[in-house]
Amino acid sequence: MSNIWRESMFINYGADAVLRCSHTGPYPVAKLAHLGEEFRSRVQHEFKIIQDMTSIARSLPIPKVDGRPLLDDQGMFGYCLEYLFCLEANELLQRLPEVREAVNQLHEAGFSRGDLSQSNVMKNKHGAIVLIDFGYAGKIGTQTPPSVPKWIYENAVFTAEADQRALERLSELSG
Repeated sequence: MSNIWRESMFINYGADAVLRCSHTGPYPVAKLAHLGEEFRSRVQHEFKIIQDMTSIARSLPIPKVDGRPLLDDQGMFGYCLEYLFCLEANELLQRLPEVREAVNQLHEAGFSRGDLSQSNVMKNKHGAIVLIDFGYAGKIGTQTPPSVPKWIYENAVFTAEADQRALERLSELSG
């Protein structure tokens, strides 16, 4: 892990992990769990969900990831992914139909996104919409793990309705 920190630059952080970029190779961004088992657990869940989604449909609007997790003596602590770009100011509102389509593609593949928000929508090097941060995502119709907050899914079951409510909130931002 010390090599990752030494050979990369900080680019962002979130509730569960920090993002660092080496600017080399097809997967230059390392998502590294914060210290603590709960953070590792959510990053591990996210990596597994992304792998599950990719195995069902490679064209889903999700980050492209290196299939090899980052491991230490305690197990998986992160993974590497493609470099993504933030949307420009007001771009989210202009591209809301594409965001809806991206969410619908996840649902058609059988997955729910969970806590969709403005900060969970980015674009790839080709400008295509990419949804990120799948720590609260899962297979529609299955029970949520304990790490998923109760307020996201009614009855602790992954549903498309949670994403639809989030899309409505994003739509309200556009007035």
